[in-house]
Amino acid sequence: MAAAAEPKVSLRILMLGDSGVGKSSIMKRFIDNKFSPSMTSTIGIDYATKVIDSGGSPVKLTVWDTAGQERFRSMAAGYYKGSDGVVMVYDITVRESLENVRQWMRDLRGRVGDGVAVLLVGNKADLAARRQVTEASGRELAESVGAAAFVEVSCRSGAGVNELFQQLTDRVLAARAAASSAPAGKGGRTVRVTDDDDDGAEKPAAGAGCC
Repeated sequence: MAAAAEPKVSLRILMLGDSGVGKSSIMKRFIDNKFSPSMTSTIGIDYATKVIDSGGSPVKLTVWDTAGQERFRSMAAGYYKGSDGVVMVYDITVRESLENVRQWMRDLRGRVGDGVAVLLVGNKADLAARRQVTEASGRELAESVGAAAFVEVSCRSGAGVNELFQQLTDRVLAARAAASSAPAGKGGRTVRVTDDDDDGAEKPAAGAGCC
């Protein structure tokens, strides 16, 4: 059997959102296809990698999980630059986590402008009986803050998790292809895509898993 092709493209994906919304649980579900109900909040920054297929070619994703607590926000902000895509997460059972997305987006756009694709994600879709945020409200906010797309997922069941990373990856690479084929001098978004040798920021010490 032929060896799998080595990825020639590496994307850096940053996860943002309030503490407790399930960022680390989404990452663990995506990377390991596992869920732990007892995960604790991330201290600082954590990361993991996975290779997926996009358009018939392997793409290496390095997913950075940031702490959502206020005291760690300045640390997380240091990872904004150099990111190719952002997974912005809120908890559908906590209205405040949706409202705080606006501040997260202001912080992000203030540092990197509009050149990074953002996917707005409503997590814990399996907890419908405790829902405080309608799907329509999430979609409206996504349009309001200029997110590239909106989805709801469940880190517990895994529903929608792989698809969200696939969608973000495909969007980032499509934007890159469009930018490279645009005539010289024409405007448009620039999407940063790293070489496989460079995952961007300095690797952090391993932290606790988070929600």
